[in-house]
Amino acid sequence: MHGLGNPRDGESAIASYTDAAEKGSGAASLQLGIIYAGGTVVPQDYARAAEWYARAAEQGLAEGDYNLAFLHLRGLGVRRSTRRALELLEKAAGAGSVQAAWALYDQFTDSPHVVSNGELAAQWLLRAAELGSDQATCLLAQMLDRGDPHAPTRERAVTLLAKSAAHGDSEASPPWRCGTTSAGMA
Repeated sequence: MHGLGNPRDGESAIASYTDAAEKGSGAASLQLGIIYAGGTVVPQDYARAAEWYARAAEQGLAEGDYNLAFLHLRGLGVRRSTRRALELLEKAAGAGSVQAAWALYDQFTDSPHVVSNGELAAQWLLRAAELGSDQATCLLAQMLDRGDPHAPTRERAVTLLAKSAAHGDSEASPPWRCGTTSAGMA
């Protein structure tokens, strides 16, 4: 909770962030959502977290939609709704959240909430790569090498790999050793 004046105690943190959020700070609204969801500074309250995440999203932060989506997936403080969660993740990914694009990829590949769909998974993996995720680019290259029907065109993959190489990604050339998790977000 250090930022926006570095409040150290819970009460003044809430007061500082609330004041900033009411003045239009999306970052403060997001932080309040995190505080209420975490339950370490105040008693855990997912409904209040959801309200603050929604406000952060309204104030232009994709992270608000991203965090709110996971509350909807689990039914924490809001009605459980996979459909709403996916809408929020799509909105966040559309606004430039690489984490949301990864989350959509994960939802369409290995999730208890959504039926697997290789085409949609590849679409969101491609979005994560376009947003700068070297890990996503590497996985797309592996798909292309395997002849996966959902892989991007070779030209698109080469463009993305060149971008990753320019970032200094040592795995942006064969053999593709993409690491072990989707946590390798850029």
